[in-house]
Amino acid sequence: YADPSVFLTPESLHHWHKEFWDHDLYWCLAAIGALELDFRFSILQPVIGYRHFSGGISTLKQVTGRVHHDVQHYIVGLIAGAAPCCFVITICALMDVQYMAQSPSPNDNLLTSINQSLSIFHQNKDVINDIGHADGCEETNRQLVHT
Repeated sequence: YADPSVFLTPESLHHWHKEFWDHDLYWCLAAIGALELDFRFSILQPVIGYRHFSGGISTLKQVTGRVHHDVQHYIVGLIAGAAPCCFVITICALMDVQYMAQSPSPNDNLLTSINQSLSIFHQNKDVINDIGHADGCEETNRQLVHT
């Protein structure tokens, strides 16, 4: 038995949120465009406990880990219907891995689910390269999806 709250230090959690902000979100912006994603964020109903992004997110600078976290909660639902289906599946699989890996009580079922999500990501990751080629971020995407 291992408790992730013991071995996943705040630095690890920071890394996951930062990785999402620097890469996954960048791919989402490339997939559907900053204007569309900002619009989708701006029309969300405000929810207590989560930041409301009335001006969108594409122009935010120097954001906190809490903002990263809040954007992660919304992203899959906001790109659905605007991005290619395989792309949504890929981002959803990455989000699933990040959330499941934070479980305080990992067991065999959870580890199997994490492996399944990673397999789904690897089966669909080429769509990220396709989007990267169109937006000039090919090298960054190649480094991330092949590690």
